[in-house]
Amino acid sequence: MVGVKLAVVLVVLVGGDVSFSMTIGNDARGDLAREDKVAFEDTTEAAGEIPAATTEVLPAEDISCRIPGITYPIGIEFEELAERLLNNSVVLIDVRNRWELEETGKLPRSQNVPLPEFKTAFNLSPEEFLKKYGFVKPEPEDDNVVLTCRSGRRILRAWDAIEPLGYCKVRLYFGSYLDWKARSAPLIPVPKSLEP
Repeated sequence: MVGVKLAVVLVVLVGGDVSFSMTIGNDARGDLAREDKVAFEDTTEAAGEIPAATTEVLPAEDISCRIPGITYPIGIEFEELAERLLNNSVVLIDVRNRWELEETGKLPRSQNVPLPEFKTAFNLSPEEFLKKYGFVKPEPEDDNVVLTCRSGRRILRAWDAIEPLGYCKVRLYFGSYLDWKARSAPLIPVPKSLEP
């Protein structure tokens, strides 16, 4: 199978402003980057301190599970996600921290695997994953897995963590919690954790 090259450049500036560029393949076009579908958030509160100026270049890699002609990551829109949630035909994973879910509520039927634990979680055995997170660990070939966060930024990092493990079919809800809330869609309260 032909591999696809991926290069991502993120520049974080003082005040949380983010510049983003993405190139897919040798003859990538601007419309493939889907910048209109990616929303960025000020992560000062959610992820801690933002460095004054940081440039991170993620190396291009051959991703063997990608199919030529498909733009990755694959997005999902609100309407399709809502329908799939109603039909119980999706595994929706929220990568926000537990305290964020406690403050805002969660999308219906969503499961929580916080971003800092994401790569480690998907390297666990199915038994360990089930014990720790309370739901069945998705298989790399599953095509019903969707990631969500607050605004669409952290799901890109989560996808970067699991794509090399073969999870190319995972889809991203780029609008995430902010889009869901803006559409007055239902949110499920999350009780405060008893853990310290």
